[in-house]
Amino acid sequence: MNALKETDSDTIKSLAKEIQEISEVVRFDSLILLTYTAEAVNRYLEQSLKQFDQDQTRINILYLLIGNGGSLTPTKISKGVN
Repeated sequence: MNALKETDSDTIKSLAKEIQEISEVVRFDSLILLTYTAEAVNRYLEQSLKQFDQDQTRINILYLLIGNGGSLTPTKISKGVN
C-alpha cells in the first residue's frame, strides 16, 4: 500500500510540474496576444480620432478633467497624460 501511495505522490508531483510549465507558456502567450490586441485598438482609435481632428493626448486630457470634476492644474494634467 505504501508503494502505491509513493507512486501516486510521484504522479501528482509530475503533473503539478507539467501544469506549472504549461501555465508559464500560457501566460507569456496571453501577454503577447494582449500586446497585439492593444496595438490594434490603439491604431483603430487613432484613425477614428483623426476623423474628428483629435488625437489621443486630447482625449486623455478630457478623460482626466472629467474624472477630476472638470478642473486640474497644468502640472497635474501633464503628469496624468505622461
